[in-house]
Amino acid sequence: MGTEHRWNERQTSDYNVLINARPHGLQQARIRDVSTSGLFIELSPTAPLTNNTRVELIFVRRSEEHTSGLQSRTLISYA
Repeated sequence: MGTEHRWNERQTSDYNVLINARPHGLQQARIRDVSTSGLFIELSPTAPLTNNTRVELIFVRRSEEHTSGLQSRTLISYA
C-alpha cells in the first residue's frame, strides 16, 4: 500500500449514519474517521455505491427529551 497524502489530520470516529442513495434507499453505515475535508464511511459489503454517486447523509441525535436530525447532500468519492 502506498503512502497516503492528506492535507488534514483524520480523527478516529465511531458513529452511526443513514445514507439515502437512490434508487438503493436508506442504508445504515458507520463513520470510521473524520477530517475537515471528508469522512470515511463503512458500508455493508452487500450495499456498494459507485464513485460519484449522489447521496444524502442523515445524522440522527437522540436524547431523553427529543430526537433531532441533520441532512447533508454529497458525492461518494474514493481516494
